[in-house]
Amino acid sequence: MIPHSLPASAELGKSYLSGRDLNDLLESKSIEDLKAIHPVLFVSFCSKLPESIQKLQGLKMLVLSQSTHLKELPESIGALQGLESLSLAGCKQLKRLPESIGLLKGLNRLELDECVNLLELPESIGALHGLETLTLFKCEQLKRLPESIGLLKGLKRLELDECVNLLELPEAIGALRGLETLTLFKCEQLKRLSESIGLLKGLKHLQLSVCVNLLQLPESIDALHGLETFTLFKCEQLKRLPESIGLLKRLKLLELHECVNLLELPESIGALQGLETLTLFKCEQLKGLPESIGLLKGLKLLELDECVYLLELPESIGALHGLETLTLFKCEQLKRLPESIGLLKGLKRLELHECVNLLELPESIGALHGLETLTLLKCKQLKRLPESIVLLKGLNRLELHECVNLLELPEAIGALQGLETLTLFKCEQLKGLPESIGLLKGLKYLRLSVCVNLLQLPKSIGALHGLEILTLIKCEQLQRLPESIGLLKGLKCLVLHECVNLLELPESIGALQGLETLALAHCDKLEKLPESIDLLKGLKHLNLSSCKKFVKLPESIGGLRSLHILHLDGCRKLKSLPESIGGLRSLQILHLDGCIKLKSLPKSIGGLRSLQSLYLDGCLKLKSLPESIGELKELYALG
Repeated sequence: MIPHSLPASAELGKSYLSGRDLNDLLESKSIEDLKAIHPVLFVSFCSKLPESIQKLQGLKMLVLSQSTHLKELPESIGALQGLESLSLAGCKQLKRLPESIGLLKGLNRLELDECVNLLELPESIGALHGLETLTLFKCEQLKRLPESIGLLKGLKRLELDECVNLLELPEAIGALRGLETLTLFKCEQLKRLSESIGLLKGLKHLQLSVCVNLLQLPESIDALHGLETFTLFKCEQLKRLPESIGLLKRLKLLELHECVNLLELPESIGALQGLETLTLFKCEQLKGLPESIGLLKGLKLLELDECVYLLELPESIGALHGLETLTLFKCEQLKRLPESIGLLKGLKRLELHECVNLLELPESIGALHGLETLTLLKCKQLKRLPESIVLLKGLNRLELHECVNLLELPEAIGALQGLETLTLFKCEQLKGLPESIGLLKGLKYLRLSVCVNLLQLPKSIGALHGLEILTLIKCEQLQRLPESIGLLKGLKCLVLHECVNLLELPESIGALQGLETLALAHCDKLEKLPESIDLLKGLKHLNLSSCKKFVKLPESIGGLRSLHILHLDGCRKLKSLPESIGGLRSLQILHLDGCIKLKSLPKSIGGLRSLQSLYLDGCLKLKSLPESIGELKELYALG
């Protein structure tokens, strides 16, 4: 009798059975029952596949994935002559395949991923002449492949990732002339590749990453004329590449990051005319690049991050006219860039993170007319930017994080008409911005956080009509904002957290009609807000947390009809709220926790019809709540 689970899947063209249902079905005498099985069969929780599986002659795809108790396949599996795909992924008890597997002449895909106890493949595997894909990911007990593997003339993809005990590849591997992809990621016991690897004329993708004991590459690698991607990251014992690498004319991607013992690149590297990406991240022993690097006319991405002993870049670097991204994160010995850097006409992104000994940028930097992003993070010795920086007409992002000795920005910075983001985080010696800053008509984001010696903003700041976000976190010497701040018609977010010496906000703040967020947490000397605050009709979030000297809200606060969140927690001198607070019809969250001098809430609090959360923890002098609190129908959190 056919299992009830089968008809439900009929319209999908697939059959889903448990191991028990499959056994019952195969014991059936009914030809109709067997015909009801679709060509694609998924079997779950199968502990033993019966010999009678051979009855399913119409089967094209058999999926036994995650049958964790399946220990073996029956010899009769070889009778499924029409089978095209067999998946045994996750069959963790499976140790061997039957010799009869070689009889599956139509098989084009065999998946053995995570068969963690599989010890070997049968010699008969070589008889699968139609096989195109063989995956053996995480077959942790597999030490070798049979020599017969070389007979798989149709094989295009061979995956051996995380076969952590694989010792070697057989010489016969070179006979796989149709092989396009060979992956050996994290084959940790593999020390060498067979010289026959060079016979793989069709190979396009070779993955050897995290082969931590790989000592060298064979010279025959030069014969892989079709190779397009070659990844070798974290090959920790690899010290050199063979000179013959330069013969890989079609190579587009070469990844060598975390090859921590790589000493040098061969001069022949310059012959890789098709190379587009070269990554050398964390090649800690690499001290320089060969002059031939300049011959890589197609190179678009060059990553040299954490090359901690890299002393300099060669002058020939300027010949990389197609280069779009150059990253030099944590190149701690690098003091200067070559003048030829200005010849990189296609460069769009230049990142110099944690180049702690970089003294200056060359004047030629101004010739990078295509540059869009320049980031200088933790360049602690950098005191100034070259005046030529103002010639970067395409620059839209300039980030200067933790350049703790940067004294000033060039006066003509306003010439960067395309600039959209300017970040000056933790530039501790910076005391001011040039007046020309107001000429940056396209600027949207200005971040000046932890500029602890910044004394003031220039009046010209008001000319930044496109500015949307202005952050001044922890600008500890800043006492006031210029009145011109009210001219920032496009400003949506103004953040002044931890400006501990800020005394007041200008009355002109009320002119910021588009402002949605005003954040003033930990402004220790701020006592009040200007009466004009009620003009901020679009304000949604007002944060005055831990403003220790803040005494009262203005009566005009009730005019903020769009306000959703009001933070007054930690305002230790706040004694009362104005009656007008009840006008905040959109207020959803009100934080008053830690207001230790707050004695009462106004009756108008009942007018906060949208209020959902009211926090009063630590309001030590608050003895009772007004009766009107019962009118807050949306309130669900009171604490």
